Amino acid sequence: MTDKDFEEAVDAYVRTYLEWLSAAPKEACWCDVGLVIGLESDGATLEQVPNAIIVSPLHPIRLAWQCLAQRAMYLASRKLPCPAASIMDPDCTPRLHRASTARCYRGNQ
Repeated sequence: MTDKDFEEAVDAYVRTYLEWLSAAPKEACWCDVGLVIGLESDGATLEQVPNAIIVSPLHPIRLAWQCLAQRAMYLASRKLPCPAASIMDPDCTPRLHRASTARCYRGNQ
C-alpha cells in the first residue's frame, strides 16, 4: 500500500463520491448497494423492510476502509506502530452506513 498512483486514484474516487453524496445524498448513498427483500405473505408483493443490505467491495467507503486497514497492518508489520493494527480485520468493514431510506411509495407514510 505504498504505491502513490494507487493512493491518488483511491483518494480521487472517494472524494468524487463524497462530492456526489453532498450534492445528491438520496441517490448517492445507494451507489454499489443491493437489497435483499422478501415477499409478503400473499407471495405477490415485496416486504416493506429489507432483510439485508449488501454493499459491493467497490463501494467508495468500503474500498477506502480496506485500503486504510491494509496500510495500518502493513506499517505495523514494518515496525511502525499503530495501536489499532492489532484489532483491525480487513475482512470486516464498519457495520454502519447511514443511507436514506425514504419510502418510494406514497400510500403509507
